[in-house]
Amino acid sequence: MREEQKAMMKDVVEERKLLRADVEKLEAEKESMKGVHTFQTGRVKLDVGGHKFTTSITTLASQPDSMLAAMFSGRHKLVTDEKGAYFIDRDGTHFRFILNFLRDSQLGEGTLPEDRFQLQEILRESEYYQLTKLTEHIRLKLMPIVTQADIDELKYEFVNPRRRHHEVGNISINIQYACMDGKNLSNVDFSGVRFRNRFSFKGSCLRGANFSNCKFQSKVYFNGADLTDANFKHCEGMLSSDLGRMVIVRGVSGFVDLTGAKVEGAKF
Repeated sequence: MREEQKAMMKDVVEERKLLRADVEKLEAEKESMKGVHTFQTGRVKLDVGGHKFTTSITTLASQPDSMLAAMFSGRHKLVTDEKGAYFIDRDGTHFRFILNFLRDSQLGEGTLPEDRFQLQEILRESEYYQLTKLTEHIRLKLMPIVTQADIDELKYEFVNPRRRHHEVGNISINIQYACMDGKNLSNVDFSGVRFRNRFSFKGSCLRGANFSNCKFQSKVYFNGADLTDANFKHCEGMLSSDLGRMVIVRGVSGFVDLTGAKVEGAKF
């Protein structure tokens, strides 16, 4: 009987030891989580190329895919200087614009300078920190704006000499050759235009542009263009199944190149 009691007491003691170990482990994890919470919510001092800033981890991690979010995620061991600041070896002249964007993601009027040289410098920093939304916004601001009037000046009437002047379909609206690479043509109306001459929109912003009922009879390049919400309904020479690569125009020698274009929301 005494042997059984001794064995039972031994088991109880062992169980208590295991339980105590589990409690200690849990407490250690709690302390560790407190440290992470403090790191993620506490104030952070930054030294960006000699310029001093104070912010929070919440702000720095507000854009999940950015370099700063990865840097201050808690997964990497970061070293501070003697004043407790994290050093970033970049030009801090325009870092306040980066920080203001991270704080509220606002990109309205007055949030960035109008000076092109300054915008180009901020663009380089935005690209470095991998802030996609801010980078796209600045690139758009730097693009020369092409208005509807500018495009209308390139249009001209073409009379088919094989038909009589009064015949239906004899007169068509054509557009002269032009290079519109890297331009902002948002919401410009090209509807009904016949592209008889080579035309290039490489890297341009054509958000909401209207190409409905166009006839693509020459080489037209949309490589890398932003065609978000653009309208290509009822166009001749485009096949919607061929998006993202060269589209061969039916029955003529031209083609439309959509390689690398953004086509979210575009209508084909």
